[in-house]
Amino acid sequence: MNCYYHPDKNASAKCSACRKDLCDDCAEYTKENTILCSHCDVMASIKDFVKSDAQLLEEKKQKDLREEETKEKGKRWKWIVIGIVAVIVLIGNALIYYFMPIPQAETFVHHNRSMSVGVMIDAAIKKYAQDHNGRVPDFLDQLYGKYIPKQIMSQDILKRIDYNKTSDRVYELIVRTNDDQRMPDIRFTQGRIAP
Repeated sequence: MNCYYHPDKNASAKCSACRKDLCDDCAEYTKENTILCSHCDVMASIKDFVKSDAQLLEEKKQKDLREEETKEKGKRWKWIVIGIVAVIVLIGNALIYYFMPIPQAETFVHHNRSMSVGVMIDAAIKKYAQDHNGRVPDFLDQLYGKYIPKQIMSQDILKRIDYNKTSDRVYELIVRTNDDQRMPDIRFTQGRIAP
């Protein structure tokens, strides 16, 4: 038997792919210890190259899929964290709302704000007179509730004020300190109140 590519030389091997007879010069030994002719060796190299590109493409595709999955997981985690923070804020607000004491309206302390109390009661008397055709109240207790709000001033404070009604339209109001001393400089008088 002679070599397929060199008919003048004796064949010493066969191509394991195409089964052609080969001389020592034509026989190519591969990494896997197989014998190939030059044509089959080139074709095998091209296949390996093409196969490598296909593998690279497949690997890139897999990597892109993993990156996309990671991005999706990141987005999910972002919304989960935002949701948890929102729930914590809502619970915190609910706890603050239900357990924090609500500040109450401050009541007047007579001996600290004598002038304010006098002005407020004088204004209440004038408002009462407007609502009752110019007549002033007989007693300060008549002002409590409608003309003097209960949450602003306690009824005990009214006991510390001297109120003298001299006629239906004339009054005198004297504010006292806590120790029952008269304060003549805080005196409210009303001449005539027009109806």
